[in-house]
Amino acid sequence: MRGLKYVIIGPWAENKYRTSQNVRGSKYRKEQTPKKKKEIENMETLRFNISGQEVLTFEINHKNQTARLLASPDELASHVILTPEERNYKGIEKRLNEFQQTNQSLAELLQDIQENGFHAPMQQNLAINHSEKAIKESSSPKNTDTIILPDTFGNTNINGLQHKDNIQIDGEAYFVKLDDLSPDVNGTWKNDFNAQYSSVSEAITSALLKNITNANELNSVLYEWREFELDGKKVTGTISKNFLRENEEEHVLAVDRKIDKHTTMTVADYAENMYDVNTEKRIANLQKAFLNTNIDGETTRKFLVQQAAFDMLVGNQDRLNNPSNFVFAYDTETQKSRLVNLDFGRTLPMLWNETMEERYIVGEYLQDDIDDFSSSLNSSDNSIVSGLKRTEAIEFLNQQGFEPFEINMAGLLQDLDELKSRILASDAPCKKYAEVKIESFKEMLGSDFSKNFYKEVSVEEPVIEHQHESQVENTVPKQFDIIMAYVPNREDISKENPIKKEQDGHIQPILVLENNGQLVAMPCSQSTDEKDPSGNPALTVSLDTVLYFDQDTFDGMVKIGSLSKDGQDIFNALFEENRVKKSPSKPKTKPQPSVEIENDDELEL
Repeated sequence: MRGLKYVIIGPWAENKYRTSQNVRGSKYRKEQTPKKKKEIENMETLRFNISGQEVLTFEINHKNQTARLLASPDELASHVILTPEERNYKGIEKRLNEFQQTNQSLAELLQDIQENGFHAPMQQNLAINHSEKAIKESSSPKNTDTIILPDTFGNTNINGLQHKDNIQIDGEAYFVKLDDLSPDVNGTWKNDFNAQYSSVSEAITSALLKNITNANELNSVLYEWREFELDGKKVTGTISKNFLRENEEEHVLAVDRKIDKHTTMTVADYAENMYDVNTEKRIANLQKAFLNTNIDGETTRKFLVQQAAFDMLVGNQDRLNNPSNFVFAYDTETQKSRLVNLDFGRTLPMLWNETMEERYIVGEYLQDDIDDFSSSLNSSDNSIVSGLKRTEAIEFLNQQGFEPFEINMAGLLQDLDELKSRILASDAPCKKYAEVKIESFKEMLGSDFSKNFYKEVSVEEPVIEHQHESQVENTVPKQFDIIMAYVPNREDISKENPIKKEQDGHIQPILVLENNGQLVAMPCSQSTDEKDPSGNPALTVSLDTVLYFDQDTFDGMVKIGSLSKDGQDIFNALFEENRVKKSPSKPKTKPQPSVEIENDDELEL
C-alpha cells in the first residue's frame, strides 16, 4: 500500500493482564439438588446491550463450551462487538478478556462482570447482561490544577502510541490521552515536540472549533489541555467527554491491527478505494462506504467537504493515511449513523525540539521568527484533497459547496490566552513551545491562505429578562451551549411527525440543552426587534416551566440557530432555582473518546 505507514502495536504483541481478585461464590441455595445446581451453573443466557437494547443474545453452555445465537442480529450493530467468526464460546471468551484486560474463563468473566460491572473503553454504552459501569475513578475533582489518575490507569486495547484510558471525574466519564507512550510500546518519541506534546495542538484546535459558530454538523470532539499525576509523576495531556449519545456505538472505517477486526472495511480495501485514487473518486467512494452505514450520501459529502477544509486550515497531518480517523457513531435504535470529527494531535506542525525549548528566548526571538512559525502551521496537510495543489484544492472545495467557517474571533482569542496562561502556570516541560505555537497560530489566522476558509463574526451577548423576588432584572449572561429549535405548541406531540405545525401555523420556540445528561427544554418568546448574529429573531427565555423531551421528539426538531457559549454559570444558577425536580425517563450519555493509529515516523524503535 503506497504511502501508508503504521506501527503495529497493541495487546497481542505483549499482553499484560490484570487478574481479578474476586473469588467466585455460590449463587445457589443448599436445598437444591446437586444435579439441578450443576445444570443451572452450566447453562446461562448472555446478552450484549447498548443502552439497554439487546444487540446480541446467546445461550451459553459452560459444560460443553458452546454458544448458540438466539436471534438474527442487526449486523452493523453487532459486528463491532463480535464478528461472525467470534460468535462461539471461545470467541466470546477471548473478546470479553480483551474488553476487560483479564485472562479468565468465560464462566469466571461473567461472574466477575455480574459482581463488579463492565466497561469497554471505546463502547461507553455497551453492557453485559445489563451490567453496571465499571470505570476507573480519579480521586481529584475536575477543577483542580492537577488531576490525579488511578493507579490502574491505561488500556492497551485502545489504538495508538499514547498512554490512554477512560476515567471518571466527579461522576462523569472522560477520555484521557497523556503526552506519554503506552507502557506496551518498545521505543521512545523522536525529538519532536509536535509528537511528544500533541496535547498543545489538540487544545488549540479545540479552542478554534469551540468558537466556530457554524461547525455543529462536524460533530467535533473537543479536547481540554490538563496536567495529571500518575504514580507520583507529573505528565501533561488532554481530557475529552464521551461523544456517544444514547443507543450509539463507536465505529471505525479501518484499522491496521489484527486485534481490530471490528471495522467497516479492511485497510487493503481502504488503500485501493480511498487512498490510491484521485480526489473526486475518493469522495465518491467514501460516500458509498458510509452509505452502507446508513448515512445519507449528501450528508456524508457535506461533512467530508467541511472536514477537508478544516484539515487544510489547521494543517492536519493525520487524516488520509490514517483510516482509523474516519469515525462514525451508529444508533442501534434508529439504525442511523453520524460522522464524527476527532483527533487533532497532528495539527499545526512546527519545528521544535528539546534544544529549542531549553535555549529559545521567547521575548527576544519570537518577533523575528513568528512569520516563519505561523506559515509552517498549515503549510501542508493530509486531508482528503491533499493530492491537489492548494489553489486547486480550494477551488474544488468551493465547487463542492464548502461553506466558510464563521469564527467568533474575540471568543477564540480569549480562549487561547486562557490556555496559554494555564500552561505557563503549570509544571509542563513544553511551556515555550506552547507559547510560541499559540502566538504563531494567532498570526496564522491572519494569513491570506487561512482567510480562504473563514469569515469573522461577532457574537453579541443577549440580555435575558427574568422575574425574581417581584423585581425584573436585566442580566447579560456569559454564553452557554444550547440549541434553538421549533416544536408544536401542543401537548400531544406526535413522534411520527413531531414538527408538524398546527392548522393555524402556530409553533412554540424553545431552547434545548443538555443538563446532567438530560434533554431539557426552556420555552421562550420571540423579540420582534432584536436579531441574533445569524439574523434569526432573538429569543427571551422564560424559566417558569421546564420541559423534558424523549430522543425521538428531540431528533425531529428543526434547528434555527445557536447562541454562543459564554454564560454557563449564570444560566446554571437560574436553572437550579427554577428546575423541576422530576427526572425524565431517558438519560443521555455523555460524549467521549477517540480511536487512532499513529504514524511510525514519530517513534524511534
